[in-house]
Amino acid sequence: MISVIANEADHLVALNHTIGKHTRTQHYDGALINEVQKVLAEETDKNRVIFVHLMGNHGTYASRYPDDFHRFDGDLPRDVFGDLADSGHGKQQKINHYDNSIVYNDHVVDGLISALSKERGATALLYMPDHADDALAGKGHHSSKFNFHMLQIPMLVWFSEDYKHTYQPTVQALQAHKDTLFTNDMFYDTLLGLMHVQTDRYEAKYDFTSPDYTLDAEHALVLHGKKHVTDKKNMLWWQKENARFLQREGLLSRILPHKINSLGKLDDIWRDGYRSWEMDVVFDAKQQSFFAGSSESKKGAKFETFFKRVPHQSVQKVWVEFNNFAAHHALPAVQYLEALDKKYQLKQRLMIESDTESDAFKILAKHGWQTMYYLPTKKITRLIQDNDVQALKTMAKQMAAQLRRQRVSGISFDAKVYDFVKVYLEPRLANSIGYYAWYAPALKANDFQQSLQHNSLYKDKRVNVLLSKYASQY
Repeated sequence: MISVIANEADHLVALNHTIGKHTRTQHYDGALINEVQKVLAEETDKNRVIFVHLMGNHGTYASRYPDDFHRFDGDLPRDVFGDLADSGHGKQQKINHYDNSIVYNDHVVDGLISALSKERGATALLYMPDHADDALAGKGHHSSKFNFHMLQIPMLVWFSEDYKHTYQPTVQALQAHKDTLFTNDMFYDTLLGLMHVQTDRYEAKYDFTSPDYTLDAEHALVLHGKKHVTDKKNMLWWQKENARFLQREGLLSRILPHKINSLGKLDDIWRDGYRSWEMDVVFDAKQQSFFAGSSESKKGAKFETFFKRVPHQSVQKVWVEFNNFAAHHALPAVQYLEALDKKYQLKQRLMIESDTESDAFKILAKHGWQTMYYLPTKKITRLIQDNDVQALKTMAKQMAAQLRRQRVSGISFDAKVYDFVKVYLEPRLANSIGYYAWYAPALKANDFQQSLQHNSLYKDKRVNVLLSKYASQY
C-alpha cells in the first residue's frame, strides 16, 4: 500500500527497495536530508509538498543508526529507570538501542528542519509517526501484543517566520490544541488545513489546525477502530485525565502520586501535570546526602537531582519518607537539608516522615522543617484484631507523648489504622497536628473521580495529604 501511494507522486526517490517485505534497509534515514536539499535547490514558481517516509525507530532498533550515534550502552542507570535497571542484559541492550535510535531520529528531523529553514516564503514541516513501540516492555508494536503504550506518538509542527505571519490563525489554532486529544487518522484533514488546500473532500472538525477541530474522547478509536482511547485499561489516558480533574478541583497538592523514586517516573508525573509527589529516601553517611530509594542497597538518584530535573520553582509539595533515620544521622541530615534549602527554598515544601521513636528526630523541627511520625501499622492492626482496647489506649497515650517530644507537625498512616487514629489518638493530639494518609483510589482508575468522593480519608478535612498509586514502567 505504501508503494502504491508513493508511486502516485510526481517525483519519487526510493532509497530502500524492501518496504513491505522486511525492515532491513540499504540506507540510514539521514540520507534523506541530502535528497530533500536537492529538491529544495531546484528553482520553481509553484507550491511544493515533499513527503518523507522515515524508518525512524522501527525494530530492530540497533539497525536504525550509524556507529557514531551509539551513545547509550551497558547497564541502565537506576537513577532514571528504577527497577528496570534489574532487567536482564538483553532487555537493557534493546532499550539502549532504542534510545540511540531516538537520538539519531532527532538528528534527522532536525536536519530536515534546518534544510527547510533556509527557504524563503511560507514553509512548514509536519512530523508524525504512524505508531509507537513499547520499547520498555520489549513488545514492539505487534497488534497481537497490543497495549496502550503503542499509541503514544509525538507530533511536531515547524513554521517559517513567513508562514507564521501569513497564516497566523493556523498557528494560533495549533497552539490552542497543544494539550488536546489527537489521533493520527486525522492526518489527512490536518495536512489539508496546514497547506490551505481547498477541496470538498475536507472536514474542518478533523483538522487539528482549525478552530472547529473537535474529537469527543469517548468516540476516539484506535487500532483500526477496535479500541477506545477511554478503555479502562488505558492507564496513560486515565492518569492524565484524573490529573486534569485534580487540577480543576485544586487538589494537586492534596492528592499525591506515590513512590516517585526514579527520574523516569518523575518525568511521567510531571508530563501529566503533577507538581507534588511522595518518595522514599535513604541517608548515605559517607556522602552525607539523601538518595532516592527504599533501601541503601537499591538507592537511586541523589535527592537534589529531582529538583534539577524539573523547574524547581514549580514544585509545590514533596512528601519524603526518611527510611533509615538514626540518631547519628540527625545532625548531618539537617546540615544537608539546610544547604539544599539555600539552593531551592524547600523548607516550606518538604514534609519529612520517619517511623523512628527517637527524640533525636526533633532536631529537624528545631530547624524549621515539617516532620511527621509514621504510625506502626502492623502493631496497631494486631491490637485491633485482638480487640485489646486497653493496649490501644496505652499505645495512644505513649504515642501522643512521643509526638510532643519529637515536635512533629503531623502523623502519617495507612487507612487500616484510621479508626485507631480517630478513636484513640485524635483526642490526645493538638489541633495543629495534620494527617497524611494513604490510599486514595489509584490514579489509573477510570472511576477515580467517583471513588475519591466516597473515600473516608478524602472526606476528612484533617487529612492534609492523601497518597494515590501511580502506574509507571519506571
